[in-house]
Amino acid sequence: MTPLPAGDHDAIHLRALQPPHGVLAPDIWSKQKDQPVLLNLKLSLHNPFSSAASKDELDNSTIHYGHLAKNIRAASRQHQTLPGLFAAAREVVERMGMKGSRAIIATSEIEVELPKASMHGDLASIALTTDYDERGQALQTEMEFRLRGVKIMTLVGVNAYERGARQPVVANLGITVASTLGDGEIDALLGVEGRVVRVRVHPFHSLTPFLDRVTGLTEDLRQIIQDTEFETLESLADYTVKTLQSEMLSEQFPGSRVGLRLEKPRAIAFADAPAVEVLRTTPGRPSGDVLMARSKPSLQIIKPYS
Repeated sequence: MTPLPAGDHDAIHLRALQPPHGVLAPDIWSKQKDQPVLLNLKLSLHNPFSSAASKDELDNSTIHYGHLAKNIRAASRQHQTLPGLFAAAREVVERMGMKGSRAIIATSEIEVELPKASMHGDLASIALTTDYDERGQALQTEMEFRLRGVKIMTLVGVNAYERGARQPVVANLGITVASTLGDGEIDALLGVEGRVVRVRVHPFHSLTPFLDRVTGLTEDLRQIIQDTEFETLESLADYTVKTLQSEMLSEQFPGSRVGLRLEKPRAIAFADAPAVEVLRTTPGRPSGDVLMARSKPSLQIIKPYS
């Protein structure tokens, strides 16, 4: 996305807003059902809300977050689809961001969380981030698919006692696809019989099939990680991302960004978890240098971490 200008900038946040109705989306069994959703919004402004701050009252330099919440909830409908919810929320954001002929919102991020859409994870979510000029025209849009808290048992560790049994690893995955189109079109991941193809979303009517891939990605991630026997999280994270890219992303989504965070919650007694995080840009074609998962490795070094 276009970076915000250097210097001061302000933003309005709305976290875990619950609409009065659920949304029709694929569940963990790929069945279209009403599901609970939560919305997170971040609205970054072109200029600081200095006049509202100096007068200690709401004016055209800021967004009334109370009205924002009420308007989005009022736009919710029974049996609303995911594209319908995104479209309604963005319409509210864009309308409230116009102050006369000037738009005060530079970037909007609308994230829809689906707590029941991931078999092995805490939740799945989709976020749409849009940059605007000062006339309110969309400059570019990003879609990010996120999986959080995917719990996987695998063999990982440098200590001898860690080589005898699997332990839990918690994975958090994000895949971002960008568009430079100003009319709101975006590229989406569409699962069709196990394949991933590129589709156009204009503006939101083809977004629902994106969720068909949620369950598949969760299972793909689990299968990749659980069958490995690396000693370090660094090797495991690098291998996992390269495998996702070579098997799914490189051909269909060159230039997409993949972020993966792996945690080892049982590794250190007096910490919640050590973790490593990698962020990679997907190349245009499979690089061919995917690190091979090792089977029955010979342990070379024993480190006294206990």
